[in-house]
Amino acid sequence: MRDGEPSTIGHRQAAPPKPFPLISQEELRRLSWEEGRTDAEIAQMFGVTVNEVNRKRLQMNLVQDALTSSQWSEVVRTAEMVKSLPWEAVQEVRTIVDRYRQNPHGLLASGMDAAGTDIV
Repeated sequence: MRDGEPSTIGHRQAAPPKPFPLISQEELRRLSWEEGRTDAEIAQMFGVTVNEVNRKRLQMNLVQDALTSSQWSEVVRTAEMVKSLPWEAVQEVRTIVDRYRQNPHGLLASGMDAAGTDIV
């Protein structure tokens, strides 16, 4: 200890995070599912790329409802279409996304169609 530095004797210091390659399946599940952290947030925590986090989650079978590459292509095409919509339409899309997030089993299971209209 140098002059002017606070003493750390008797104080527990936070352990540095494990290197990302050593993270356990339970820890990654806790971060991504229980705490709801995104791959980007986890990557920043460990100083790795988002692709490394995503690859690790795939290897550990921690990707819920993983999409195929053709489905991802459709997601990207849809996002590009949304970018050109008027603001009111973007807000409607956001409402549908928020509603789906509240019921992750799907809108149809909640008695609503994709537009958020009650199914009779």
